[in-house]
Parts: sequence; structure tokens; C-alpha cells
Amino acid sequence: MTMPEMARLLMITRDQVYNILNQKRNKGLFEFVYIADQRRITKESFERWHAGQEKYCKLCDKPESEIAAMERKQQEMEKPRLQVDKTKEVFTLQEAAVLLDVTYKDVRKLVLTGELEAKKYGTKYLISKDDIKWFVFQRELEREN
Repeated sequence: MTMPEMARLLMITRDQVYNILNQKRNKGLFEFVYIADQRRITKESFERWHAGQEKYCKLCDKPESEIAAMERKQQEMEKPRLQVDKTKEVFTLQEAAVLLDVTYKDVRKLVLTGELEAKKYGTKYLISKDDIKWFVFQRELEREN
């Protein structure tokens, strides 16, 4: 069993799995095997550990209503991608990030370094449609060369 498989089975993060594996009281409980140079936990040692603890519940042991509630919570946490009206003449940094398919921080860095032209109005930067088109055009030329 891989660490991500264990995380999915217990509905916890990979970091939490590694914390479990590194706890002193769990040392020696888990048996590991190497498959294709990757460390795996044996299912038998996982089952022994699981039977001897009360904190974590396997996904298959949880009632369907609890699983559905957890899935809803996870979906709520995932923010929908910002929808951008491409017919606008100017865009905020967030909208430019969506149009350029990069992060907000990347767009801000491009503006601050002067690679992407933007006008500052108060505390906000606005980027014109033409400047975004020019930036994309330059990037495409760079990729071709």
C-alpha cells in the first residue's frame, strides 16, 4: 500500500500519514517493502495498526451520510475558476492570471519586473487587452526560437 493510498483510505492528508508513520509509538508496527524502488506499507501491518487504534476510521467503515458530507465539504473548499469576460478592454491581475493560465503571483511578478505592461490606479493594477495580446505574442515568438 502506498502512502497516498493509506491517506485516501483514512480520508486524511499524506502529511498526516507520514506523521503517523513517524510517531514513536508506531515505530516497528509498520512493515515496509520496496516495489520499483518505492517504499510501501504491507496491508497486514496496516490492518494490525488500524485494529490497535481508535482515532482513525477507514473510508469503508464510515456511514454513507458521513462520506457524502465529507465530499460536499471538499467540493465547497475547491473554488471554481474565475470566469473572465474576454470582451473587456482592461483586466485585473486575477483576470489576467486566468487568461494567461498562470498564478496571480506570477502575473504580479511579471508586472513588477516590467515584462507585462500595466497601469496602476490607486492600489490596483489594470492590464489592457492589447498588452495581454502583446505579451502572449512575445511568448509565442520566444518558444518558436
